[in-house]
Amino acid sequence: MKTDIKKIISSFSAVADTVYGPAYRHPPESHAFFSTVLQAALSQIAAPPPIRVLEIGCGNGYWLRAIAQMAAEMGPVVDLRGVDVTPALIDLAKEALKDLAPAPALSVGDLLKGDIAGRYHLCYAYDVVQQIDRWDHGLIFTNVRSLLKEGGVFVVLDRDPCSRYGISMNLRKVLTRRLSLRLVPDFYLLARYPSFRRLARLARRAGFEVVNDLCGASRRALVLKL
Repeated sequence: MKTDIKKIISSFSAVADTVYGPAYRHPPESHAFFSTVLQAALSQIAAPPPIRVLEIGCGNGYWLRAIAQMAAEMGPVVDLRGVDVTPALIDLAKEALKDLAPAPALSVGDLLKGDIAGRYHLCYAYDVVQQIDRWDHGLIFTNVRSLLKEGGVFVVLDRDPCSRYGISMNLRKVLTRRLSLRLVPDFYLLARYPSFRRLARLARRAGFEVVNDLCGASRRALVLKL
C-alpha cells in the first residue's frame, strides 16, 4: 500500500477544529451537485427501506446530515453510518450529529485496510480518492465491493482535474511545493485530483457497471453499480 495514512491523519488532525468545526459550510453549488448525484444513486437501488448508507471518509459529518435531511424530504428511510481514518474528525462528527434521531453510527475505519464492517446498499466517498495514492485506487473498488449488498451502488465524488478549479488549484500546489509561496494550506498539498477515466476503468475491472458519469462546476461523480 502506497498511501501514507499516518500523514493523512496528522494533517487533518491539525486542522480539525479550526477548519472543519461547527461553522464549516460547503457552497450552494456543492449542495446542488451532491443532491443530483444522490438522487441518481438512490434511483438505482431497488431494495425496500431501510436503505443502508455508508460514507467513507465522513469527516465532520457534513454530508451525512445533508443525506438525513434529503432522505426525509425524498421519502426513503435510511440507516446511516460514517467512517474516517482521523479520530479527531469522528469526534467532531459525533458532536455535530448528536441531534439527529437516530444518530448515524460513526467510527474510525480505514477502507484500504479492509477493516470496515457491515454490508450496505449505498457507499459513497466525497473528496476521498484525492487523498489516496493512485497506485491504491484499484484497492478502493475491490474493498468497497465487499461492503456492498447485491445490486449495491458506490458513488465517487471528487474534484475534476480538468475543470477550471482543478487546473488552477494544481498550478497553485506546484508553485507552493517548488517555490514555497504558500498559495494553499499545507493540508491541500496531500490531495491529487484523480483521472475519472482511469477510475471508471478500475471500477469496471472490479466488476462495477458505470451507470452515471456526472459533471458539476468543479466536481465530477461516478455512480457505479454491482
